[in-house]
Amino acid sequence: MGKTTKELMFEAFGPAYKNPRYLYSRTNLRTMYGAVKPMEIIAARAKKLEGFGYDPDKDKFSKEEFEIMLFFDYLEALMNSYRLRSQAASFRAPFLDLGVPPILGEPSDKAWDLRPLIRMLSNFCCSLEICGMEVQALQKKRLPACLEAWRKKLSEEMDHDYAFYIDWKRNCIGDVTAGLLKRI
Repeated sequence: MGKTTKELMFEAFGPAYKNPRYLYSRTNLRTMYGAVKPMEIIAARAKKLEGFGYDPDKDKFSKEEFEIMLFFDYLEALMNSYRLRSQAASFRAPFLDLGVPPILGEPSDKAWDLRPLIRMLSNFCCSLEICGMEVQALQKKRLPACLEAWRKKLSEEMDHDYAFYIDWKRNCIGDVTAGLLKRI
């Protein structure tokens, strides 16, 4: 017997209204997988899990492991969204979060206010710090091999992205400060 729409939605997205809202964004998940329908997201996630050694015939997740798997999936989608937004910002192009990456061209030479970019990078760093603590806490848990491999990959990517955002933010703050000092 097939699954109901409600069961498919739960399997694809987890429980409705999960917190924190910035992490559990269905839009980020849909953008990352390039899919809208729950079955497409479930299939894409299964393919990703198989890349980490998951065998759907042998391995079955407990409820807690399912929640961890959803957390990892949403975290990867969040980091993907941040990368798209950063790419758009580097080209001074708006990213409207409509599931479509921005059209990027050459950066304009017009004066550009860096303060919104600094705020955006600060938000990215803060949310990565919070999620990083969760990922680090899961290091102590006994996870299935596929989830442990995914945790390690996400941890490495988070460390890299966090360092990049911090460095970029520092440079932006330096540019804003230099611009303010020129006015004095």
